[in-house]
Amino acid sequence: MCCMQEKYQGFDFCMEEKDGLYLIKVFDEKGRKIGRCKGNLLDARLNGATIKAMALGAVNVEPEYRRCGIARHCFAMLGRIIEEKNCPVSYLHPFSFPYYRTIGYERVADHRVIEFPIEKLDFIPRHAALERVLPENGTKELEQIYNEFCMERNAIFLRHGTLPTTEPTICEGYTNGGPFTYNFRDPVYYLTRDENGRPDGYLMLRREMIQEHHHLFGTVHIDEICFTSPAAMRRLLGFIRMYDGEVDTVVFHNTGMAPEVEQTLRDYKYIKLQSVPDLCARFHDVPAVLSAMKYPKSAGEFTLRVTDCEKSPFSKKKTEGIWKVAYENEKAIVTELPADSPCDLELEMPALAQLIHGFQSYGRQSAIYTEGVTLHGDCEDFFRAFPNRPCGMYDLF
Repeated sequence: MCCMQEKYQGFDFCMEEKDGLYLIKVFDEKGRKIGRCKGNLLDARLNGATIKAMALGAVNVEPEYRRCGIARHCFAMLGRIIEEKNCPVSYLHPFSFPYYRTIGYERVADHRVIEFPIEKLDFIPRHAALERVLPENGTKELEQIYNEFCMERNAIFLRHGTLPTTEPTICEGYTNGGPFTYNFRDPVYYLTRDENGRPDGYLMLRREMIQEHHHLFGTVHIDEICFTSPAAMRRLLGFIRMYDGEVDTVVFHNTGMAPEVEQTLRDYKYIKLQSVPDLCARFHDVPAVLSAMKYPKSAGEFTLRVTDCEKSPFSKKKTEGIWKVAYENEKAIVTELPADSPCDLELEMPALAQLIHGFQSYGRQSAIYTEGVTLHGDCEDFFRAFPNRPCGMYDLF
């Protein structure tokens, strides 16, 4: 574990690091903790590539010390780590979208909840042949399924060296540093295999029962569903049908990165859909992001001007400028151009995050209505380079 300390505005900032987790604690002149922030270095998927990402979270400052620049300085400290570790993107679950927009972040994915009566799965054949995963079996196969599921999705974090746990932890998932931790205390995990015995899908679910007089009313909650083929997804849905007669309702708690589930359903009249604005992103190294992506096989070219936010606490050395991108056979050559060069489109940092992640602003027709976007021409090669992909993540941080 390493530790770094510095003073700002009379406050003491202490940053500790362990296994890629950076935890900042802020103290006043009397030594009382008045603020905190953390960042975790992880691997994320973006447009067919794996890139290093920092997950920012646990931002909190005591009310009497807010608007003193404490949170901004925490971000500046983590920004130096982002630059040092060559981390081109960061993500966060915002407490305020307007605040984070002023420092370059924008909404790139929503938390999507689907609820429906279990009998509305009656078009899927029941399938009982799933295996329950227990802590003593390990989580290697869950990790294998999950990482394959991630390949063509955006923002979602890869999991490396996952661990099972049945003990309470202060922080779930990645947030306690080190490998991702699968929680076996409340939910259960079931996996399915293909005809060759290869694991190709799993469910993480919880059952909730409420008694009213002598009647039991139940809900099965699906917290994660991962699949690597349409057949695997249908087997998982078929297993949920095995709860028919025991529970009344099915709730999928987060399908932003798994829209195939919603697309499979048939009787929309009885389905409740809730979309909660959730994940924000911004870039810290624009040429690195543009170089890493998987591009179309056919050739294309565009020139892009990017401007960062005035109040950004992060370095702008690699976020502002003009870049020419020439791509072919899934790879691109990215060249920085002089500041007075003409360009095909101009994007402010929040808009850049949305368009490259393929959020609702995807496509020229909707992009022209997006704040921070200026197009000079049809920019067909730009929009073709970033096809719409499912975007989101199961993990909180």
